[in-house]
Amino acid sequence: MIFKNEFKKEMVKKLLTPGGKGVAELSREIGVSEQTLYNWRNRFAGNNTFTVGDSPARWPSEAKAKAVLEYAGLAVNEKGEWLRKNGLKSEHLDQWGKAFISMVDTKKYKAENRVLKNTNKALEKELLRKDKALAEVSALLILKKKVEDLFSAEKDI
Repeated sequence: MIFKNEFKKEMVKKLLTPGGKGVAELSREIGVSEQTLYNWRNRFAGNNTFTVGDSPARWPSEAKAKAVLEYAGLAVNEKGEWLRKNGLKSEHLDQWGKAFISMVDTKKYKAENRVLKNTNKALEKELLRKDKALAEVSALLILKKKVEDLFSAEKDI
Protein backbone atom coordinates (compact mmCIF):
# COMPACT_ATOMS: atom_id res chain seq x y z
CA MET A 1 0.00 0.00 0.00
CA ILE A 2 1.28 3.49 -0.86
CA PHE A 3 0.85 6.22 1.74
CA LYS A 4 0.81 9.95 1.03
CA ASN A 5 3.50 12.16 2.54
CA GLU A 6 0.92 13.97 4.69
CA PHE A 7 -0.08 10.68 6.29
CA LYS A 8 3.55 9.74 6.86
CA LYS A 9 4.28 13.11 8.47
CA GLU A 10 1.25 12.70 10.74
CA MET A 11 2.51 9.29 11.86
CA VAL A 12 5.96 10.74 12.56
CA LYS A 13 4.30 13.43 14.70
CA LYS A 14 2.53 10.71 16.67
CA LEU A 15 5.86 8.97 17.21
CA LEU A 16 7.67 12.08 18.40
CA THR A 17 5.06 13.51 20.76
CA PRO A 18 5.91 12.84 24.41
CA GLY A 19 3.54 10.25 25.80
CA GLY A 20 2.53 9.28 22.27
CA LYS A 21 2.35 5.82 20.86
CA GLY A 22 5.44 3.68 20.57
CA VAL A 23 6.79 2.35 17.30
CA ALA A 24 5.50 -1.19 17.88
CA GLU A 25 2.00 -0.05 18.82
CA LEU A 26 1.71 2.38 15.90
CA SER A 27 3.12 -0.25 13.55
CA ARG A 28 0.36 -2.72 14.49
CA GLU A 29 -2.32 -0.02 14.33
CA ILE A 30 -1.60 1.16 10.77
CA GLY A 31 -0.24 -2.10 9.38
CA VAL A 32 3.32 -1.17 8.43
CA SER A 33 6.60 -2.58 9.69
CA GLU A 34 8.52 -0.90 12.50
CA GLN A 35 11.44 -0.30 10.15
CA THR A 36 9.13 1.60 7.80
CA LEU A 37 8.14 3.89 10.67
CA TYR A 38 11.81 4.45 11.52
CA ASN A 39 12.50 5.27 7.86
CA TRP A 40 9.62 7.76 7.82
CA ARG A 41 10.90 9.34 11.02
CA ASN A 42 14.40 9.73 9.56
CA ARG A 43 13.04 11.13 6.32
CA PHE A 44 10.52 13.63 7.69
CA ALA A 45 12.02 14.55 11.04
CA GLY A 46 15.69 14.50 10.06
CA ASN A 47 18.33 11.96 11.01
CA ASN A 48 19.11 13.71 14.28
CA THR A 49 15.64 13.39 15.74
CA PHE A 50 15.55 13.77 19.45
CA THR A 51 12.75 13.75 21.95
CA VAL A 52 12.96 13.88 25.69
CA GLY A 53 11.56 10.35 25.90
CA ASP A 54 14.47 8.90 23.90
CA SER A 55 17.07 6.73 25.52
CA PRO A 56 19.60 8.89 27.37
CA ALA A 57 22.33 7.38 25.21
CA ARG A 58 20.74 9.03 22.13
CA TRP A 59 20.64 12.51 23.63
CA PRO A 60 22.88 15.01 21.79
CA SER A 61 25.60 16.75 23.80
CA GLU A 62 23.73 20.07 23.80
CA ALA A 63 20.65 18.47 25.36
CA LYS A 64 22.79 16.68 27.93
CA ALA A 65 24.52 19.92 28.93
CA LYS A 66 21.18 21.73 29.16
CA ALA A 67 19.74 18.93 31.28
CA VAL A 68 22.72 18.97 33.67
CA LEU A 69 22.45 22.74 34.13
CA GLU A 70 18.67 22.69 34.49
CA TYR A 71 18.81 19.86 37.04
CA ALA A 72 21.50 21.63 39.06
CA GLY A 73 19.29 24.70 39.39
CA LEU A 74 16.31 22.83 40.84
CA ALA A 75 15.35 22.60 44.48
CA VAL A 76 15.84 19.20 46.12
CA ASN A 77 12.10 18.46 46.25
CA GLU A 78 11.68 19.23 42.51
CA LYS A 79 14.48 17.00 41.25
CA GLY A 80 12.60 13.69 41.47
CA GLU A 81 9.64 14.99 39.50
CA TRP A 82 11.96 16.52 36.89
CA LEU A 83 13.81 13.21 36.49
CA ARG A 84 10.56 11.27 36.00
CA LYS A 85 9.24 13.84 33.53
CA ASN A 86 12.40 13.64 31.42
CA GLY A 87 12.88 9.89 31.71
CA LEU A 88 16.29 10.15 33.35
CA LYS A 89 18.07 8.87 36.41
CA SER A 90 20.32 10.93 38.63
CA GLU A 91 23.18 8.64 37.57
CA HIS A 92 22.82 9.88 33.98
CA LEU A 93 23.21 13.49 35.08
CA ASP A 94 26.14 12.67 37.38
CA GLN A 95 27.89 10.85 34.54
CA TRP A 96 27.24 13.64 32.03
CA GLY A 97 28.37 16.32 34.49
CA LYS A 98 31.63 14.48 35.16
CA ALA A 99 32.18 14.04 31.42
CA PHE A 100 31.73 17.77 30.78
CA ILE A 101 34.04 18.70 33.63
CA SER A 102 36.71 16.32 32.38
CA MET A 103 36.45 17.81 28.90
CA VAL A 104 37.01 21.31 30.20
CA ASP A 105 39.47 20.56 32.97
CA THR A 106 42.16 18.61 31.14
CA LYS A 107 45.76 19.71 30.80
CA LYS A 108 45.45 19.41 27.04
CA TYR A 109 42.76 22.10 26.91
CA LYS A 110 44.66 24.33 29.31
CA ALA A 111 47.81 24.07 27.19
CA GLU A 112 45.83 24.64 24.01
CA ASN A 113 44.15 27.65 25.60
CA ARG A 114 47.55 29.08 26.59
CA VAL A 115 48.86 28.63 23.03
CA LEU A 116 45.76 30.30 21.59
CA LYS A 117 46.08 33.24 23.98
CA ASN A 118 49.75 33.73 23.02
CA THR A 119 48.88 33.49 19.32
CA ASN A 120 46.07 35.99 19.77
CA LYS A 121 48.39 38.39 21.59
CA ALA A 122 51.00 38.12 18.82
CA LEU A 123 48.36 38.70 16.14
CA GLU A 124 47.00 41.75 17.94
CA LYS A 125 50.53 43.16 18.22
CA GLU A 126 51.14 42.53 14.50
CA LEU A 127 47.82 44.17 13.62
CA LEU A 128 48.68 47.24 15.67
CA ARG A 129 52.08 47.49 13.95
CA LYS A 130 50.46 47.26 10.51
CA ASP A 131 47.85 49.87 11.45
CA LYS A 132 50.62 52.27 12.44
CA ALA A 133 52.54 51.57 9.20
CA LEU A 134 49.39 52.16 7.14
CA ALA A 135 48.75 55.47 8.92
CA GLU A 136 52.35 56.53 8.26
CA VAL A 137 52.16 55.62 4.55
CA SER A 138 48.85 57.47 4.24
CA ALA A 139 50.34 60.58 5.84
CA LEU A 140 53.39 60.43 3.50
CA LEU A 141 51.14 60.04 0.47
CA ILE A 142 49.06 63.06 1.48
CA LEU A 143 52.22 65.13 2.06
CA LYS A 144 53.60 64.06 -1.33
CA LYS A 145 50.41 65.16 -3.07
CA LYS A 146 50.45 68.51 -1.26
CA VAL A 147 54.08 69.10 -2.26
CA GLU A 148 53.28 68.20 -5.90
CA ASP A 149 50.28 70.55 -5.87
CA LEU A 150 52.41 73.31 -4.34
CA PHE A 151 55.17 73.03 -6.97
CA SER A 152 52.71 72.68 -9.84
CA ALA A 153 50.98 75.86 -8.67
CA GLU A 154 54.35 77.73 -8.69
CA LYS A 155 55.05 76.62 -12.28
CA ASP A 156 51.68 77.97 -13.41
CA ILE A 157 52.55 81.44 -12.16
